[in-house]
Amino acid sequence: MKISRKDATLFLNSSLKDQYPEISSILDHSPLPPGLTEKQFAQLPEQLKIFLEYRFISVFKAAKEEWVQLRDIPLRKKNMSCQLCGKCPIDILAKIKNSKTNIELIVGSSCIQNYREIKGENGENKEEISKHNYLDNNLYLLEELDPGYIKDFERFKNIKNEVVILRDDLTRAFNNIQKKMDKYMKMMEKKKISSLTQNELIDLRHSEIKSFFEKMEEYKNYSNTSLFGLNPKVAKWILNHCDTNLLFEIKKEGKITANTISLIKEPDFLNRAIIKYETILKNSNMQLIARNGIRFTLIFNENPNIKLEVNSSKFIARYKNFIFDGQKVEVDPKFILSNAKISESNSMKLVAERINKKFLKESFTLYFEDYELDELAFKNNKNSLIYVVSYVNFINQYKDVAFYEKNKNEIVNILQQIFSSKNKYTVKDYDEHLKDLKAN
Repeated sequence: MKISRKDATLFLNSSLKDQYPEISSILDHSPLPPGLTEKQFAQLPEQLKIFLEYRFISVFKAAKEEWVQLRDIPLRKKNMSCQLCGKCPIDILAKIKNSKTNIELIVGSSCIQNYREIKGENGENKEEISKHNYLDNNLYLLEELDPGYIKDFERFKNIKNEVVILRDDLTRAFNNIQKKMDKYMKMMEKKKISSLTQNELIDLRHSEIKSFFEKMEEYKNYSNTSLFGLNPKVAKWILNHCDTNLLFEIKKEGKITANTISLIKEPDFLNRAIIKYETILKNSNMQLIARNGIRFTLIFNENPNIKLEVNSSKFIARYKNFIFDGQKVEVDPKFILSNAKISESNSMKLVAERINKKFLKESFTLYFEDYELDELAFKNNKNSLIYVVSYVNFINQYKDVAFYEKNKNEIVNILQQIFSSKNKYTVKDYDEHLKDLKAN
């Protein structure tokens, strides 16, 4: 009977060592390597021979089952020996640990391949661990030959974490390199790669991967600094809100263009874009006073107390030539009014008063206005009836009256809307109506 150095080492570092002192004593030849030769076995007492022949297989099976293979790779040192077989140096490293004694051994991957009882830690697939360890060891060998290789390898593997949307030409370059890397990965997960393969991988790093990284840095810098770049906020908004056609267009250029800007409504982008228009708004007798992404607030210089909230996306789409080409433009007040709304209560009150003063005073008197209740009430000067309309809707429909004179037909339209209101009250009934509203 013969017990190999590997088997003896696994047994002597297990919890069964102390349970079977007679086996331990014949296997441990410290400081010489452990084990049992045929010659040594022949010299043992007959009773011990019988014990070993009939018991060691089951005892050793239990000892092997205490060992697990770890995913972490031991720190490589020159001329490192396998602690199972003693071979030096080890090309492909692995680490095993006894779950009972917590003893760890650094071994060659080939030494534990035939030990089926040695499972992965936490029940992991041993073959997957072996692939992982082969790969890591090959990477360490490449690192020794070409310092910085592992860092570049890991960065390339996770490159899509650096940007949310990758430009098409960079995607093609990445996929081309990835195909080559996949071929080499399969080799690195199975065995120690040859010197020729090592040189091919090093050449791939310097000829293609580094060039790809340089282009990536330029793209990332543009994305994060340019108004039209796809920074993380803008890119995530595009992925969550845009259809495949827009995404296709965006990825072609890797930026926001004149063809796509009208569809980008990400608040941070809109804020940064609108501020670019501050000067041309001033030149058009307007002032930008606030931005909140989807809308921005401005005033006309001749009506500084009325605040207009303008749709940012529509404004940028209308005047996009200014920020793309620097084209001089004059902002059209009528366009602003048609794409603006008034929601600030004091501004609404001023507009209501101006509408009444300029166009309705002969027919109506402004009787009541309340933004919170959304009620605007006019008293008919002839029959004293109260006509009530939606405050918000009415003001935003006729807000331009506060800025421009209206022709007779337009004034008639305003009067007709008031007269057509379904909410009509006597003064007494309306006062009761207000009491009920305020009570609730």
